[in-house]
Amino acid sequence: MTASPIVGRLAAGAIVVGIAACSPAGPLPTADAVTWTATLPGDPRTLDDLLAIARAAHQPVWIELTAAWCAACRIVDQGAYRDPDVVRAARRFLTIRIDTTAGDPLTTALATRLAATGLPTLMFVGADGTPLADRRVVGTIAAPELVATLAEVR
Repeated sequence: MTASPIVGRLAAGAIVVGIAACSPAGPLPTADAVTWTATLPGDPRTLDDLLAIARAAHQPVWIELTAAWCAACRIVDQGAYRDPDVVRAARRFLTIRIDTTAGDPLTTALATRLAATGLPTLMFVGADGTPLADRRVVGTIAAPELVATLAEVR
């Protein structure tokens, strides 16, 4: 009994996939994503420490408040934060992610201090240390809009 042409093509495809997965080059690369300089809680430095480091280096700061249970946060993580233009633009920032999932006293105090009204909240501090309230983003954001916002932060 001979295999049908469809079974033959599926088998050939499986062999090609198997060869590609075992190739010396390794698995296919995954998309880059925004890299966070620090995640609070978890980093030994405080928010004030990180802001002082950025100010001394004349580097702008990107702060994000997020939570594991936040659906909008996952949309941004899987969308805009993986866009190559966003990843490139983010490299000039000191990036701080504040994970509010646990609702512990530290993250609650930081969310209050930063006047976060929803998640995700993205806020920016200029290289001179000035908070840029007019650049705040609450909720989802598309990659082109985020690239434009990052370009405006100096």
